[in-house]
Amino acid sequence: MRRPPKAFSLLFLLLLSASCSSSSSFVPSTTFSSNLRFAFSEIQKLTSLISYSSGILGGNLRLSSAIHDCLDLLDLSADELTWTLSLVNDQPVKTPATGNHRYDLHSWLSAAVGNQDTCKDGLDSAGGPLGGLAAGGLKIVSSLISNSLHEVAASSGGRCGGRRLLGFPEWVSAGDRRLLQTPAPAEPDAVVAQDGSGDYTSVGAAVEAAPSESESSATLAVTGRGPEGWVEWNGNTIGLDTLYYAEYMNDGPGSGLEGRVNWPGYHAISDPAEAGEFTVAQFIDGDSWLPATGVKYTSGLTM
Repeated sequence: MRRPPKAFSLLFLLLLSASCSSSSSFVPSTTFSSNLRFAFSEIQKLTSLISYSSGILGGNLRLSSAIHDCLDLLDLSADELTWTLSLVNDQPVKTPATGNHRYDLHSWLSAAVGNQDTCKDGLDSAGGPLGGLAAGGLKIVSSLISNSLHEVAASSGGRCGGRRLLGFPEWVSAGDRRLLQTPAPAEPDAVVAQDGSGDYTSVGAAVEAAPSESESSATLAVTGRGPEGWVEWNGNTIGLDTLYYAEYMNDGPGSGLEGRVNWPGYHAISDPAEAGEFTVAQFIDGDSWLPATGVKYTSGLTM
């Protein structure tokens, strides 16, 4: 499995559910587990349907990509249901957990519901009959999981925490989502270094060497860039006035801002108050929910 390398950072935003009430115990109803087992069975049927259809409807790269993502999402949903059932039945859970049962259950079930929506959206946008064929099964799975999710939320006196799990942006594929959730150390597929110390001396050369019709993504570790700091995607200048890139108090080689791009969307921040708006505490209200996860973080700016 490919993982993001240490040589560069990928910034992505996740809005996770806030911590549940101080009592983390959860007593499921008699239908809680049966609903999830039924949902698990429906996921298996959907996986078979979509896998079979991929052999018949293959050839369309966009549809093939949507099918690939949907199968990954269904596989991830099956894992999330397995973790949930293991937790409520006092069995070992094969994934990192916070120790707060309500929080973990709410997070896993919320993600599983979102997976069905993302799968449906991807198939619908790709066109063809598969979206319609899978729609009924996806709706059943989503409804069953939602019923169990509502039970978890109701057990804490309402919605579990003050923030809904919004999950990953839609442009993050299921495979990349699983990759980003993997806690293991990373190894790049290729290293790009202008001084010749890597596998390639340019990003273009690394991309050219990648399989031409592969549906999987690759991770490139870029060890050095020019003073511009940023580059247009394939030379396309669309969106340079609406994007938002910013730098604040960089240090080390290449940290000087002289020669940076002059795009309208690029900002060199010098005001600590402005930079503070992008900290964990202010940007995602992290102090209200991150402590319950056990994740180590820095709340505000450090000088």
